[in-house]
Amino acid sequence: GRAMPLILARPRSQDLFHEAIQSVARTGVIAADYETTGLNPLKDRVTGVALATDEKSWWIPVDGASWVTGLRVLFQSAPQVVWWKSWFDLAWHPNLGLPIYDTHHDARIMWKMLEPFKWLGYLAGLKARGEHELGIPPMYFDGWDGVDDKYPRQDAEWTLKLYHLAKKMLI
Repeated sequence: GRAMPLILARPRSQDLFHEAIQSVARTGVIAADYETTGLNPLKDRVTGVALATDEKSWWIPVDGASWVTGLRVLFQSAPQVVWWKSWFDLAWHPNLGLPIYDTHHDARIMWKMLEPFKWLGYLAGLKARGEHELGIPPMYFDGWDGVDDKYPRQDAEWTLKLYHLAKKMLI
């Protein structure tokens, strides 16, 4: 007979959060970036979170109430959480039932400190700053199909890399 194609089930969000928690325990820092249906935290919703440590990155789409529990445990266990424009991502926390944790850093603000006269210009955005500093062409949301996880993971990976670079330069 013919061989049946192997269909692998997508890992549950709790398994992915567990993997991320173990990785952040080893590395001490994790970058996070929400994907949302719009820009208004009062009426739009979070569709998932991209996470990155120095070891690996993940895209974890929302898959039920346990998803928020996974985020809560992750953020409570992480010594440092890094965001790009934390004021935007953290604005979603009240709707998710999450507090604003005080262990976060904002990589964009660090770059503003390094280059105070360029922060409103072209290099203020994650894509432009990442391409400029890392030399890697960015992926854009308008080309994202919502399934392939490379686009959201790149944002978290770049946030972490730009955080490390800015921290080194600030020190």
